[in-house]
Amino acid sequence: MEKIVTEIIIDRDANGSTTILSSTTTVTLLAAPPVWVTHTLTASEVKYGILTLGAKSTPAQFFSPGAPLDVECGGLIYHGAVHASTRGRVDGLTALLRSDQAKFSPGAAISLNYDTVSSVLRIA
Repeated sequence: MEKIVTEIIIDRDANGSTTILSSTTTVTLLAAPPVWVTHTLTASEVKYGILTLGAKSTPAQFFSPGAPLDVECGGLIYHGAVHASTRGRVDGLTALLRSDQAKFSPGAAISLNYDTVSSVLRIA
């Protein structure tokens, strides 16, 4: 859980002048609980090691184009990247999608969410 705290210490002299002696601000944002979405894998996704979640999908709303992206599945972390120009596409997941061919086969439905606090895409 996160919060916003601001503390300002001021000093007033005999003439009525005010001076700020110190100022501390702690900003912490409240994170929404992760939303799980279901995605059906295509043959192209499995073949090329990508996920095409769609630009309007819930996880894709938080992706930064071209940014590295950690993907967690089965307790392991795989290092992928958000495509630089195609919103909602995650590249570099060949190792993940070939790690369990029964789970990650064309037509298989997977559940995933993006944790905005840890910046990890989780696959159940």
